[in-house]
Amino acid sequence: MYGLIDGSFDLALRNAALADSSLKARKLADDVRILCASPAYLERHGVPRDPGDLHRHHLIGFQNQTARRLKAADGRTGLFDPQSADCRLVLNDGLSQKIATVEGAGISMNSIWSVHKELEAGALRRVLPDFVLDDQTALWLVYPKSNVLTAKVRVFMDFLLEEVGKPLARGQEFLGNTK
Repeated sequence: MYGLIDGSFDLALRNAALADSSLKARKLADDVRILCASPAYLERHGVPRDPGDLHRHHLIGFQNQTARRLKAADGRTGLFDPQSADCRLVLNDGLSQKIATVEGAGISMNSIWSVHKELEAGALRRVLPDFVLDDQTALWLVYPKSNVLTAKVRVFMDFLLEEVGKPLARGQEFLGNTK
């Protein structure tokens, strides 16, 4: 978050653990992640029934992504590991990943908040709907410790917590109805 302080920014949104001690963070919402693919991809390549099936599919991942643990409510586990797949596409931003997934390039891991419209519209379908990423990621509002938060920044944070954080928490309804 080097740019936050050097750039004189008041606030940033982050979805990773905060390691920099010169920053403070306030949790905005949980960042539940699921696996998705386009209906066309699933029609061409089949629907994986178990996480062990993923290595035979085209997987879309982030640059330098490590294997990520998947967990089902009944305790079953598996891995989403694009590096182990026969065919993979490696990207470095979430929007490109979502576009590639919608266009049928493969199966990707996505935050519900970023793909809920595509799920509702049918442009994407959940893959392995019993599983979610097991890493308790969250979205954080991050700001420098040294800054005194102005009234406008505090009001903006309250707005984000109410208008973004609460709907994201309610967005977990997609976990049950996007098969």
